[in-house]
Amino acid sequence: MYLRPPKEANTNNIWHLKKCVYGLADACRYWYLQVKEVLTSPKGNICPSDQGIFTWYEENSISGIITCFVDDIIWGGTESFYKNVVEKFKNTFKIGSESVECFTYLGINIKQRNDFSIEIDQSSYVDTITPIE
Repeated sequence: MYLRPPKEANTNNIWHLKKCVYGLADACRYWYLQVKEVLTSPKGNICPSDQGIFTWYEENSISGIITCFVDDIIWGGTESFYKNVVEKFKNTFKIGSESVECFTYLGINIKQRNDFSIEIDQSSYVDTITPIE
């Protein structure tokens, strides 16, 4: 990837980048291609209808799922899925923050109960909407 430096750099050279720079037009695509490479290498499957959803199977049963929306990622699965996929992902990419059991993802409040059932709502998002009068 080549980039013309800003005028402030006071050079007529073109820079050859070793990796994509945040803020460039194709930075999002480059990020996705890196995520895709890591997630498909340990037998991950891309959902045909949504390329931000990745699934894994063991003995014909789903063992894990990861969904990505830009740089927001949510996952769930078995202990072996965590060891073989999630830990590899976490070792490859710097994770800014991580939440379990109760968190908000893309405006959706998610809470996992003790029986492993999941409760979701958008009450905090709805509270921010101003009614049309």
